[in-house]
Amino acid sequence: MNKKLYQERALRVSPSVLLLGLFAAIGVLLGVTFLARATVFVWFLAPTVALLTLGSVALLLRIRYASHYLLALLMVSVTFQGNNFGIRLKPDAMIVPLLGLVLLLHSPGRYLCLRSYPFFIPAIGFLAANFAAAALHSPVPETSLAQSTIFVGRVATFFLVVMAIHHMPELRGRLPIYFIILLIGHTLASIIAVLLYPIMPTPLVLYNQDGRGSLSVNGFFLEPNLYGIFVLCVLGIIIGIGLYAPAHQLRLLGAAGLIGLIGLLLGYTRSTWLGLGLLIAVLAMIVATRGTRRAFARYSVITTLLAAGAIGLLALLMLLSIAGYEIGLLNRFLQIVDVGSDSATVRTIVWGLAIDAWRKHPWIGNGPLSFPYTSGWIFSSMLQSLHDSGIIGLICMLWICLGTMAYTWYGYFRATEPQDRGILLGYLLALIGLFFTSQFSSFFWGGFSWVMFGLAVGHAGVVIRKWKQNQHAGIDAATTV
Repeated sequence: MNKKLYQERALRVSPSVLLLGLFAAIGVLLGVTFLARATVFVWFLAPTVALLTLGSVALLLRIRYASHYLLALLMVSVTFQGNNFGIRLKPDAMIVPLLGLVLLLHSPGRYLCLRSYPFFIPAIGFLAANFAAAALHSPVPETSLAQSTIFVGRVATFFLVVMAIHHMPELRGRLPIYFIILLIGHTLASIIAVLLYPIMPTPLVLYNQDGRGSLSVNGFFLEPNLYGIFVLCVLGIIIGIGLYAPAHQLRLLGAAGLIGLIGLLLGYTRSTWLGLGLLIAVLAMIVATRGTRRAFARYSVITTLLAAGAIGLLALLMLLSIAGYEIGLLNRFLQIVDVGSDSATVRTIVWGLAIDAWRKHPWIGNGPLSFPYTSGWIFSSMLQSLHDSGIIGLICMLWICLGTMAYTWYGYFRATEPQDRGILLGYLLALIGLFFTSQFSSFFWGGFSWVMFGLAVGHAGVVIRKWKQNQHAGIDAATTV
């Protein structure tokens, strides 16, 4: 009875009201930070106000509801990077410790069994390799040590999200909806910014990135590549949910998917365009080998709508080009696999230099962000890991990335409810898209990737635990008979 009462309290507020409150909290934080930017107290005042605000929420509300609120706020925070707005503050850096404190107060026993959580060993190995490289080999030890410390926060984010979902399994159906709402918010804000650019330029839009006439949007992310990867991941979630969702939800999912498709195109990132094709191909294999006739029919509708939307957007760009408008986006799409482009050439050179540098310390690498060019970034998460933390760090990173996919896949086939199957399939597609596109960026170093890992592993863990309980119940019933 008490458990049911807690579940009702945790789910009392609707997603729209909750997200409205979250955006209001972010707005207050940004306003305070902007006002304090000119003072010497900016690095003290803004975090203090934010922590007091969040702490007040945690105290005023029941801890279980506070966990829900902070988890949703964490999902919002990892899609916001304030560097383009003159804000170096990392919202998730404040929310993660507070979420950890709330979970510790409510369920301290979970911390004692943390080592039994999936992927504890590779996560600790990844941290150890980075700290060892920073201490032993890095030519910029302070920078490498600072980045290694950030990795501690990323790993903590992963485990806290898993812990929160295991603590509140009734929320697992809501959490992907928050990312869908955020996708709509980022994309609509970017479209409005494009329309208002002639009279009010904003950091949400980047003009002439790839020559005169080019246009790309990055939402509230640092750059278009990161925004594009976020959009691709959420599109994967939408597609997975759409395959199993009730008929009355398909229109809303279709509208969200169309907005996401527009955002993906405006993101000006070729790897995400190729990634969408990869997700459709992977989904086709899953449906062909494991799907039902109903799933195949849904898949046909989804692919038809995606193809029609993409063709319609490209046709609009071609008409604008014929009418005399200079459309850099169309040229970039037509050169989607051009390995001779400037960006591809730069990446190839950087990758070669990174491999040469890695050979000096092959086992634990040269230290995080120690690459002497391009501010330490190598434009590939796997090569970044290889250069920074060596073979040991790369193995641990691959263990985490591929392991979360396998664990999610296992949970997908153990799920008995359509909602769980759709969400886990969506997470699986998102993880595949994330892994593919991150070979051309360092997106794994951001907080969003680790939240996505946590959501997938946490949801799959709940489903697997439920499946095992049912199996044991069946065995006990058979034994009794």
